[in-house]
Formats: sequence, structure tokens, C-alpha cells
Amino acid sequence: MSIDEIIIDDDILIVFLNNFTENPELLNEFSDSLSVIYESIAKNRIFSSLASSMCQQVFNRWENRNKTVDKNVLRCCLDMWLIIKGTDYDIPKFEEIVSNLIIEEADVSQYFSENDERLEFDEITNEVLVDPLSNLILEEVEVTEFVDEEENE
Repeated sequence: MSIDEIIIDDDILIVFLNNFTENPELLNEFSDSLSVIYESIAKNRIFSSLASSMCQQVFNRWENRNKTVDKNVLRCCLDMWLIIKGTDYDIPKFEEIVSNLIIEEADVSQYFSENDERLEFDEITNEVLVDPLSNLILEEVEVTEFVDEEENE
């Protein structure tokens, strides 16, 4: 049975739409069937209009830096918007909630002089590594911890 063949009862869709923005734990409860719910909402003109309006309100609150917007609700709205409208909603500052986002690669060799005498050895061959930091990867740097929001406004 494909996703197009699954029909979600209107009562379940109404409960979902009436509660998902205020009760993010509902998203966990429905997590296994969210894509089916989004598809069912998209197929119903009234439900898709209501969901689009609700998501637009969530996007506006997020864009106005409303700290009460739950990130799971925002993710839900972005996913639902994509299914209903067929295009991504371009939301500024969404990268704050995207995990493992690589913004830029950094060349750390510029921070070391050729006179540095630290030697590192390959774990397997025990040979001296010529450029031990050449494959250094920095992960999960939370830039917002280092930048004051008021400075950027």
C-alpha cells in the first residue's frame, strides 16, 4: 500500500491541526505517521489552507525572534509547507536548528609556523605525519554561543 492509498480520518487531522503548534509533544506521538498526515492535509483544500495559515503564523513568530517557537513545531511546519505548496519556505536563521550544518571549511595550517616542532605519528605505521592537522574536522560549533544577538541587529 503506497502513501497515496492511506487515508487518515478527518477527525484525526482536525485534532492534529488544532493542537500541534501548542503541544509539540503531539509531534512525538504522531512521529511515525507525520508524512502521511501531511499528505492527507495537502489533499484536503480546507485543511491545507488552515495548515498553511497556521504555519505562516509560526514562521512569522520565528522570523520575529519569538523565543517561544518550538523547534519541532517549526520543523513540522517546514515539512508540511513543502508537501502542501511543493516548495520550501525560505526562513531566515533556520540554520540554528539544522544539525551538522557545514558552513565553511577552515584551513588550520595558517595558525602554525613551519618552525613548530610537534611530531605526531600514524597509529598504524608509526611514521611521522607531515601535516597532522590536514584532516581536522570541527564539529557542532554553536556559533550563537559566541555572538551576541544585539550586536547583529
